[in-house]
Amino acid sequence: MKYAFLTLSTFFFILAGAQNVEQRDFIKVQQTFKVSLAELTTYGYGTSSAGANSSRQPIASEKDAEIFLDKLVSNRRKDFNVDVAKHLENSLTKYANGSAILFFQQPFDTKKLFGGPAAKKINDEYKKICEEAKVLKNSLTEIQKKIKENIQGGTTRSAIVSTQLSPSFVSELNQLRNLEASYLSQIKELETKMDQLKAKFDEARDQIVQEEKIESFVLNKEKRMDSDVEFSNYLLEKDDILLVLLGGENGLAKSKIKLEHLPTSFEIALNDLKDLAVATGVKLPVYADDNNCKIPNPEDSVAISFIYLKKNKIRFPSLITLSNEKLKSDLKFDIHEKTYLGIKVGVSVLANVDRKQFLLENDELTIKLDSVQKQEWKANLMAFFEIYPFGRDVDRISSIFKHEKSVPFTQRIGIAAGIRISNDPLQTFFTGFSIALTKEFSVTFGTAFNKVPEDVTALPVGENATLDYLKKNAAEERKMNFYFGLAISPGGMMKLLGLKK
Repeated sequence: MKYAFLTLSTFFFILAGAQNVEQRDFIKVQQTFKVSLAELTTYGYGTSSAGANSSRQPIASEKDAEIFLDKLVSNRRKDFNVDVAKHLENSLTKYANGSAILFFQQPFDTKKLFGGPAAKKINDEYKKICEEAKVLKNSLTEIQKKIKENIQGGTTRSAIVSTQLSPSFVSELNQLRNLEASYLSQIKELETKMDQLKAKFDEARDQIVQEEKIESFVLNKEKRMDSDVEFSNYLLEKDDILLVLLGGENGLAKSKIKLEHLPTSFEIALNDLKDLAVATGVKLPVYADDNNCKIPNPEDSVAISFIYLKKNKIRFPSLITLSNEKLKSDLKFDIHEKTYLGIKVGVSVLANVDRKQFLLENDELTIKLDSVQKQEWKANLMAFFEIYPFGRDVDRISSIFKHEKSVPFTQRIGIAAGIRISNDPLQTFFTGFSIALTKEFSVTFGTAFNKVPEDVTALPVGENATLDYLKKNAAEERKMNFYFGLAISPGGMMKLLGLKK
């Protein structure tokens, strides 16, 4: 029977190992384009206004990020990759069908972002002078054109001073020459002023300057028990993931993103798990824009990048990690599983548990065993295979003794079947139900079928009726008994029995 038990364990090892995925690139789409300062401040501030006297970020909350992306894709639909635009249009505000958005940004220096009255005054003055210079340049062009036409009309330079030319012609030409010289002088003076204003504007101009740190927002909504639908950082079975990186060409854009497949709760229970991790570095291009009659400002736009992950590369549970040298620690985002299978190990409460062994501390159930009790438990352990008909959010389930409602009660219910862990696993088998008290502990109840010797009513003549003889030769039968027990995760049981630290 030991061989049979070993074969069963080997089967589950193979079953768990077959769930691994080959290491391949997990990015479906990567796209970058520029967002202007005007777009940032117009589409941002989704929930409140801000200005030069405010320190509030354009995007300071999940709602801000949601409104910003919605306005951006609505107004610049043609600039978006088809898959990215479709994800945004289908996901924003609803986040159904496993969709979620991870939004990253480096905070903006709002004093530089708005510039203040000084910057506006300088910029307005620059624009006025610039427009005046443009008018003068256009007039100068017309004057130079007339001079050229007069000369090409048969009038040579030597004839200009000749008495053969009419005084009116000479006077007109001299006026044109004087105007040309005057305009050239004025334009030079205006350009000098413009250069001076540029220097002043460097200290007070509107511009995009980002801080060294990185912020993140999880755009995902869920309805929790009796609460309304609201934003949640908890990603349950989300496999349609879009990452958005706003700005940080010299920082955030150099981040590395990693997707790691974590072992399922079932694999952990079997101890057959293997991890799969894939990583990629994200490098984004830099762009530059020209301005017309505006003080040149190379930082009045910011890059926005969209990284769309391949849906078939995300399994549950998984871990998405963003690492960057500007971060003290990596940003981690767990994608949790909802499992329908589980494994527990337990004993009969009626036969093997003393009430004094139970402790309820901080609404959590604990058990303490002495050395003798540990040996008794080891000799009577049952392995339970559980099916959760309503699924179970294993990472969120909390103690039933707490007043908070972590998961619906239906998720605590399991259909259980078990066998004894011994040299003869089929000596006892069990069918029934389980109810999760905490993440680690469950109670089980149902029917146990125990294999016991039948009663002996007659003995062969001449045989000694020894106890060993009766055990070896008596026929066996199944007896049905009510079973009520306590079940714990295999890892928890190993710690309880001192087999694992």
